[in-house]
Amino acid sequence: MTKHWITGVHHIALHPTTPEQFDKTLAFYCETLGCETVRAWDTDGRRGAFLSAGNCILEVVLRDDGVQNDGALHHLALSTEDLEALLPRLAAAGYAVTSGPRVGELPTNPPFRAFVAFCNGPCGETIEFFQELGEAN
Repeated sequence: MTKHWITGVHHIALHPTTPEQFDKTLAFYCETLGCETVRAWDTDGRRGAFLSAGNCILEVVLRDDGVQNDGALHHLALSTEDLEALLPRLAAAGYAVTSGPRVGELPTNPPFRAFVAFCNGPCGETIEFFQELGEAN
């Protein structure tokens, strides 16, 4: 039996470049499309939110330096239940981890933790492998 390493799309990240665009993005997805805020943060000038989009999350993070080098779509995050075991498979297939692996904590209330690693996919897309660790203690 083949192990299913990916359990679904965890989130798709959008990076608005101005506070106005950030607010407009939240309004569009929440007010127009009915997405609900799952987690949000506004800490040290970093604003962001996870929005429920049915079977995945939209992550909206303000990139307030006004520069957008890689388009509004920043990365695709795929859920996994065993990132530690997945990492050697990526390496064996020739895909180097470009960031991580690391445990990150979102400054939500309460704080939320995830074990993450990034690599570039075969088309140059940025892929985040995202293992939820739950609320921080």
